[in-house]
Amino acid sequence: MKHKVKNIVRTVLVMVAIIATMPFWLMARAGRFGLESFTTWGMLLSLLPGVLGIYLRRGYYVMTLKNCSWDCSIGFGSWFSKHSVYVESHVSIGAGCIVGMCCIGEGTLIGSNIDILSGRHQHGSAEYMGEKKESRACFSPVRIGKNAWIGNRAIIMADVGDNAIVGAGSVVVHAVPADALVVGNPAVRKRNSTLE
Repeated sequence: MKHKVKNIVRTVLVMVAIIATMPFWLMARAGRFGLESFTTWGMLLSLLPGVLGIYLRRGYYVMTLKNCSWDCSIGFGSWFSKHSVYVESHVSIGAGCIVGMCCIGEGTLIGSNIDILSGRHQHGSAEYMGEKKESRACFSPVRIGKNAWIGNRAIIMADVGDNAIVGAGSVVVHAVPADALVVGNPAVRKRNSTLE
């Protein structure tokens, strides 16, 4: 019974947050000002502290991302740089994160000050043999599996499997298999990875 009441209260609060952020997400969805409008309002809402900020961010992103669960938590200073994001249920994103094009699986915990890039080649390559050539960015979604844990200050450029753990400060440039523990720059699988 207690759980049902909690869910009802949470749903009502998210609905209130959706209504409160309506001017922002209507402008972002209309595309009148392009991607800049989407990121501008997301950055503005990222500066609101506490529970109020979490609910207002949730309401905004429920209406602007491809899919955003009503029970996710998006911390202070965190924002999304792309619309093409899927956030499943029970996801927690810490403070100061910048999230690009990705799919975040159910129950995943993302620490603070983490960058999730839109793949390894989002900035392209601009120089060849000393000559500048036109650079083309290549955005590709990064997939983060269910129940993954990502430590503070990690940089994610490749997929992370279900139940995987990425150590704090790690830089993920190659796919991390399910149930693996990776650490370092670049992140490598820890041998005999028993969680200590």
